[in-house]
Amino acid sequence: MNKLKVVLGFSLIVLLMMSGIVLSGLWKDNQTVKDIELTGNVSLSKNDLFSFAKITDSIIYSGGLSLEMIESRLSKHPALSDVSVSRDDGVVRIKVEEKMPFAVVTSGRKIMFIDNNLTLYPVSKKYGNIDLPVISGISDESLSGVISKKDLKALEVARFIISSCAEISRGLYNFISEIDFSDSNGINLITSDDATLIYFLDYSLMGGSYSESLADEVMNEELMKYIYMKLVHLDCFLKQVKLYKPSGSVAYVDMRYDGTVAVKNKN
Repeated sequence: MNKLKVVLGFSLIVLLMMSGIVLSGLWKDNQTVKDIELTGNVSLSKNDLFSFAKITDSIIYSGGLSLEMIESRLSKHPALSDVSVSRDDGVVRIKVEEKMPFAVVTSGRKIMFIDNNLTLYPVSKKYGNIDLPVISGISDESLSGVISKKDLKALEVARFIISSCAEISRGLYNFISEIDFSDSNGINLITSDDATLIYFLDYSLMGGSYSESLADEVMNEELMKYIYMKLVHLDCFLKQVKLYKPSGSVAYVDMRYDGTVAVKNKN
């Protein structure tokens, strides 16, 4: 009986040891990185992303960084809106989503992309062929660090103008090349066909329920309706007048006065 107990005990120990070895092997196999897969990057190369995050293939293969650490480092890249990192059958899968710019912002000396969340980030050369509206008159300081309150409001208005143009007509969206905020009293537009200047809005001329204080409350609902109405008028002008004028024949267009679209022809 005692001999049987010894044999059974020994067999149990052997089984436990073998199970431990098998489980250890399975755990090790599950932790071993066999491949690294990066998806979702369009304009940014793997080298661009890994260099920024101070990540290398060898570090990942060696298990030197956890999945959470890889995700955290990549998430800090200014051109990414989302990052997820997972491991499946020994493959570390890194999925990124790049921010999509709706315009280019410039101070005259610096240039940045801007996305729908009004986040500024560096221009990528790989987006060089994309035709985007330009937002000008923004300060160097806002393009270098924290966006000032004044410039943030200008960017909000620009976003509204661009999205409204796309909603009204594709022709109007393509017609506007630049939205200029360099004049603190209002907004000017530049056309894409022949760089015609459009005096679009002057806060001091709005009058009535629109006081000059609206220059400091640019997201005011009334002002948004006012801008939208002006864009509808501009679309009508484009379809009824501008399309039939020879390129380069217009010196400027003045829309600053309510219900009026004045055209100054070149001599």
